[in-house]
Amino acid sequence: MFFKKKSESTKASQTPQDNKLSGIKNKLTREAWWLSLIFLGFYLTITLATYSNQDPSWSHSVSGVNSIHNAGGIIGSYLSDLLLYIFGLSSWWLSFLCFFSIWLLYPQYNNDFKGYRSFLLFNYFGFFLLISSSSAFEAGHLIDLPAQFPLSQGGLLGKLFDHALRASLGYIGSCIFLITSIAIGFSLFTGWSWLKISEHFGHFTFALFQRVQFRYRDWQDRKHGRIIEKQRLELLESERKKSENRSPVNIETPEVEFKKSERVQKEKQIPLFNFSDNLLPPLHLLDQPSHQVEPQSPETIEFISRLIEKKLMDFGIEAKV
Repeated sequence: MFFKKKSESTKASQTPQDNKLSGIKNKLTREAWWLSLIFLGFYLTITLATYSNQDPSWSHSVSGVNSIHNAGGIIGSYLSDLLLYIFGLSSWWLSFLCFFSIWLLYPQYNNDFKGYRSFLLFNYFGFFLLISSSSAFEAGHLIDLPAQFPLSQGGLLGKLFDHALRASLGYIGSCIFLITSIAIGFSLFTGWSWLKISEHFGHFTFALFQRVQFRYRDWQDRKHGRIIEKQRLELLESERKKSENRSPVNIETPEVEFKKSERVQKEKQIPLFNFSDNLLPPLHLLDQPSHQVEPQSPETIEFISRLIEKKLMDFGIEAKV
């Protein structure tokens, strides 16, 4: 019993270290998978993009080949021929599968991968539905594409699925079924909801429409502003020419005339008898009026003249002051 308790304590003390080593091993394994998926995605893209029916492949033989046109080499020529033979141009979904799988596995970098496997199987079932429906739609419902195919457009898988669906659902029914299957497969594989996609697309379209409307109104305002600015510049230029051609203001000094008061003349006469009861003071106590008037400066008169002309122009009256 003593040895049993000792072994249990030893096992309990080793469990955290074992878990740590297991976690490190899982992380390294996932990183290796990610790097492999990156390589495979780029390699599939290169081989499919540089496919040539003049290269040797398993669907046909070519004699006297001196060089391989495929950038993936001899393996790339055989691999691209096989994928195009089975799926047609829908084999490009395999490149998308490789790159998108990296994004699918990234959230589980620090978590246990075992509970996530069932969800991944659900995703890959959606991908199989996507690529098979895409191949069938390509084989029977797309126009002839200007591309090289080992067998035919849509590949062997698309040709078989298209014939089976046409026989059971007809041309229109199979077309609607395949479009629906492509949408379902894409949603199951990526986890993106079409309702969310349509909602985001609606928000984006509405925001784009508002932005275009705002830009159009801003353009109209700027255009109207340029027209107003041009009119103001023309008016300013005409006013400048008028001011240059305007004759200088004729300033005349007014003559001041003072009428002599009868009272002043009367007070100059010495009365013989002073019987007046008038208590008013005599006028000679006041200063004599000055015959010199202080005139306004020419600048002030010029300014007042232009101001009067401007005020008259506001009422549509053109005058020279």
